[in-house]
Amino acid sequence: MKNLLIILLLVANSLIAAAKEHPDVEFKDVKASEVYTAAYTGSDGDDTVQVRGLRLDATSNRKWFRISAAYETRPEWIDRLSIEYYVLMPSPDQKEVLFKGVVNYVDIPQSREHLSEMYMHFNSYERHYGRGDIEYAVVVLIDGKEMAAKTSRKEPKDWWKSMTPHPCGLLNRLDTPFRVINVEKYEAQDLCAWPQ
Repeated sequence: MKNLLIILLLVANSLIAAAKEHPDVEFKDVKASEVYTAAYTGSDGDDTVQVRGLRLDATSNRKWFRISAAYETRPEWIDRLSIEYYVLMPSPDQKEVLFKGVVNYVDIPQSREHLSEMYMHFNSYERHYGRGDIEYAVVVLIDGKEMAAKTSRKEPKDWWKSMTPHPCGLLNRLDTPFRVINVEKYEAQDLCAWPQ
């Protein structure tokens, strides 16, 4: 009986270790970049959004800040998932400003090719970004529990948790002109009021 208990404990420990090595969600890539304002034109040259014959032209010199995350999920379905974005910008007055944005998704299928993005409007980007490296941390939560995190800054660990974020600044992609690009690569956003 004692040997059976020891074997069961060893098996349980190995299953826990295997689960930690293969989490439910894993980041594949996180990129910070600048993108120009998207302008959608129809065949007649008017600035419109059309379903048929849609063409994207970068016709402005106004730069948006974009942070994008590619991630994979292993369960067959995840009911709800949140991604928190933390962006630390060196401002023109030599102070660092931390911006936070959150995107909530619903009904996420198992896949190796999920994408998520947040943006900073070109006016906010021009105002708050000085020069230097932009640092970031991106965190996935399921039911409020941190499942994965990827950061450009290794030290100190969880550096974004010790800072007070700016109350606004990062925009959900649905609030930008980029909302109609590659729509099938992005999961449905959770805009529902769930009971607590």
